[in-house]
Formats: sequence, structure tokens, C-alpha cells
Amino acid sequence: MLLSLALLLSAVELNVYYAWGWHGGYYLTSEAGTREAFDKLFDVLEATPHAKAVLELEPYTLERMLFGEKFEIEWRGRRKERPIGWSHGGRGRWEFAYGAQFARNGKNGIRLRLISGVYVNFCQPLTARHLRGKVLVFSGYVRAVRGAGAHLYIDAWDRHAYIQGSTRVSKRIPPDGKWHFVSVEFTVPETAFTIFPQAKIATEPSVADFDDLSLKVKETGEELLFNGNFELLR
Repeated sequence: MLLSLALLLSAVELNVYYAWGWHGGYYLTSEAGTREAFDKLFDVLEATPHAKAVLELEPYTLERMLFGEKFEIEWRGRRKERPIGWSHGGRGRWEFAYGAQFARNGKNGIRLRLISGVYVNFCQPLTARHLRGKVLVFSGYVRAVRGAGAHLYIDAWDRHAYIQGSTRVSKRIPPDGKWHFVSVEFTVPETAFTIFPQAKIATEPSVADFDDLSLKVKETGEELLFNGNFELLR
């Protein structure tokens, strides 16, 4: 019996791949980033049913995923509520804030400030496989207070990297303290897995407010952004 099993296993070619992870992903990565990573993994597994995956997850990570509990170490830098579904970041020195004083309508708008460096953004990554080939319309309101670096920006990535030539950028807003409506069309590349619509400041130190962002499928009018007016906080 054992000999038969050994012969059977020797006749099957198996490829085993190891991927390094890290401890405590729920406080080293944003919730949106973690969900995006799992979505990409599950997409790969669905597309390749012969492949199997073994995941090592800490018990408290499972508790977090199931019940939403935050552990003390996860609260570092996250005590303040923030707009749900969005994340912010940048390269250089920058600041992010939200509140009624930055809003065009409602209780919340966002303010980005690029002090020095390359850029600062406020982004909502979206899965793009079902959107390939479709034309999207990314729009919103921008009020520049200082500098001329504020605009809306969207690009696409495949499984591994940025898709060259995919970037579309709205016009830049003059620092006149007035709300400007901007809009840009974006065709989702056929190889896209993720798109990154974002409010952004780049190339020069600037301060600007953003509100009422929208990303719609041009043909159907379907809204793709969640919480584009930043009213929902967590």
C-alpha cells in the first residue's frame, strides 16, 4: 500500500511556491489595502482551480476580520475617524484633514497639503477586471487655496505594475479659492486588474480642498465610487 502511494505521488508533478508575509497586517496595511490583497489572491485562485493556497493568519487577525475588533496596537495613529473607503499617502512632506470647513456640501470635504516632495493623494482602489474596455468618467469639485498642483488623477495597474500610458489627469486648478468642477474620461485597459482614482496634489507645494467625487461608467451611469462625498466616517 505504501509503495503504491509512493509511486502515485512520484508520478504527479507538483510546484510549490512560498510567499513571505508579515506579522500583523491589519495595522501595517490599511483595511482597504488588505481587502485588495485578498481580492487579488482569490481572483487568481478562481482563475486557476488546480492551484491550492495555504494561509497562515494570526487568531486576532481572524477576530478582526470576523467581528471588526481593533486591538490596541492597531489603534496607533488611527484614533480619529476618517472617511470610509478611502486612504491617503504621498511622497514627501504632506498633510491631510477633513471637515465642514473643507466641504462644498454636507458635513465633510477633504483638504490636502503638499509641503515638499513629489505628491500627496486621497485614493480609493477599485477592482477592474469587470470594467476592462469600458469608458469611465471621473469628476468632482476642487478648490485650490495655494499653489497650482491640485487635480484629479486616475491610472491602472495589471497584476504586477503600473500600466504604461494609462494615466489620465484633469486640468489643474488655479489658487483662486473658488470651487471648480473638473472631469476626465478614462478607458480601462484590457489588462487592468486595479484602477486608482484619486484626488491629488503634485509637482509643486499646494493646498486644496476636494468634495463630491464621482466615477461612473459612461454608457450606463453606474456609480463606482463608495462614499465619494466623504460623509461616512469610521
